[in-house]
Amino acid sequence: MSNLADQIKGFAHQVGFDLVGIAQAKQYPEMFSFLEWIKSGYAADMEYITEKVSPRLNVEEILPEVKSIISCGVLYDTKRNRSIDKKDKNKTWISRYAWNKDYHFTVQKMLDQLIEKMKNELQSPFTYKRYVDTGPVLERVFAYHAGLGWFGKNSCLIHPKLGSYFFIGEILTDLKLAPDSAIRDYCGSCTKCIDACPTDAIVSDGVIDSRKCISYQTIENRGEIPESIREDIGHHLFGCDICQEVCPWNNKSPLTEREDFLPSEDKYYPEILKMLELILHKYPEAFSKSPLKRAKQDGLLRNLFIVIGNSGNPEFLSILKEINLEHNEIVNEARNWANRQIQIKQNSHE
Repeated sequence: MSNLADQIKGFAHQVGFDLVGIAQAKQYPEMFSFLEWIKSGYAADMEYITEKVSPRLNVEEILPEVKSIISCGVLYDTKRNRSIDKKDKNKTWISRYAWNKDYHFTVQKMLDQLIEKMKNELQSPFTYKRYVDTGPVLERVFAYHAGLGWFGKNSCLIHPKLGSYFFIGEILTDLKLAPDSAIRDYCGSCTKCIDACPTDAIVSDGVIDSRKCISYQTIENRGEIPESIREDIGHHLFGCDICQEVCPWNNKSPLTEREDFLPSEDKYYPEILKMLELILHKYPEAFSKSPLKRAKQDGLLRNLFIVIGNSGNPEFLSILKEINLEHNEIVNEARNWANRQIQIKQNSHE
C-alpha cells in the first residue's frame, strides 16, 4: 500500500506538481467547522456552496467506492511586486492568481496527465473523479490531512517550505493508499495577516467573513458593494492578496517559471484607462481565458469605478461623464459614487 502511494506521488512530481499527499476518504472535524461558518452567514450569498453541503461532508456521495483522496499542489507565485508595495493612483491591482490563464484549465490538465500515467503504470484498474474547485469537495480539508500545509490564520494552507501561493486539485479514488499526516500549525503568535486586512474580514483564527472580504466583494458579489468598505478596497479591481503578502512564510518561498502563471502584460498592475478600454470595448474576447471573466463585465466595471473613486484623481471626472453606459443600476451607482468621491477628495485639498 505504501509502495503504491509512493509510486503515485512520483508520477505527480513527474507531471509537474510541487506538492502531493494522500488523505483517507472520511469525515474530519474541520468539516463541521465549515457548517458553523455557513450558519454564521460568512458564506454570504454563495449558493453554490450553501446548497451542496451534504456531499461536502460525505465524499462517498460523490464517489460511493472512494477510499483515498490524492491532493496535489502547484506553485503560482512569480517574481513581481506585491500590491502593498504599489501605490499609483492611475493603476489598478489584480490578484496574483489571475495574472494569466485560468488556473482551472492548467491544474485539470496536470491531473489528467497524472491519471493517464496511473492508468498506464499501475497494474490494477481503479475508479476516480478529479476536481479543481469544480465540485462539492472540501478540498482544503483533505489537502490539510494529506500534509500539504496547515491552516493559517488567514484560512490559507501554508506549507513550511513553499508558503501559501499554490493551487490545489484532488483525485478521489477507490484505491486504498497509505495516508499522510497533517502538518502542525507554525503560525504561533503571529497576527500579521489579521492586522493587515483592510476590512477586518478575518474575524477569528482561520475564519473569514466573506461579506467583509475584498476577494468576495470583487469576484463573487453580483450586487452593490457596501459603501462601508469601498474606500478600504483601495486599488483592488479583482481579488486581494494582502493577507498572503504580509505572511512571513511567503518571504522566501520558491517562485514558478510555469508559463501559464507568468503575468501577462495587460493583467499585471494595469493602467486604469487601459483596463477601462478592455472592459468596455474588448469584453469578452480580452478575458476569454482569464479568471477575471468570473466577475463578468458589469462586475469588473463596478469594481473599476470604485477604484477610480478611491484614486481621487480629478482627471477621471471628465472620463466618467463621457462614458455612455447601457448597464445595470449597480454599475451606474458605482460610477456616481466614484464621481462624488473624487469631488469630495478634491474639495478637501482645496
